[in-house]
Amino acid sequence: MVAPVKAQGRALNLLALVLIVSLAVRHKAIADLAAMFGFSVYAMNYMLDGVLDIVLLGCIAFLVWGYKGFGRAAILVACVIGSLEAAQISGCRYFISDITKVPAGVNLCDYLAGWEIGHAVAVVYLFIIVWAVRNEQQ
Repeated sequence: MVAPVKAQGRALNLLALVLIVSLAVRHKAIADLAAMFGFSVYAMNYMLDGVLDIVLLGCIAFLVWGYKGFGRAAILVACVIGSLEAAQISGCRYFISDITKVPAGVNLCDYLAGWEIGHAVAVVYLFIIVWAVRNEQQ
């Protein structure tokens, strides 16, 4: 169920390093990154929030990976879906150069794709949920 203590310790040290670096970049380097990539500080903040969400959800998934049961499956599904949403939001914002052209109330990814992607994404999430529940029952 749980990895050996020595391997687990190394993995947790790496996890701690990833978290510390992610938080430091997110909170201390926004202005520098915004200037480097040509975005406003607000846009960079928005994108880094998504990246930090992915890192944090990845950490949660890592911590529950060794367990068994439906709770683990539910947590992993939530982490995968949350990470996909965060990647979608950050990625779509990255590819929109002029945010003023996006109409108010329109999803950034819908605007970028030119059609509503919500239904297609919901179907993907449904497949993820069915796959996870099916694998936990085996």
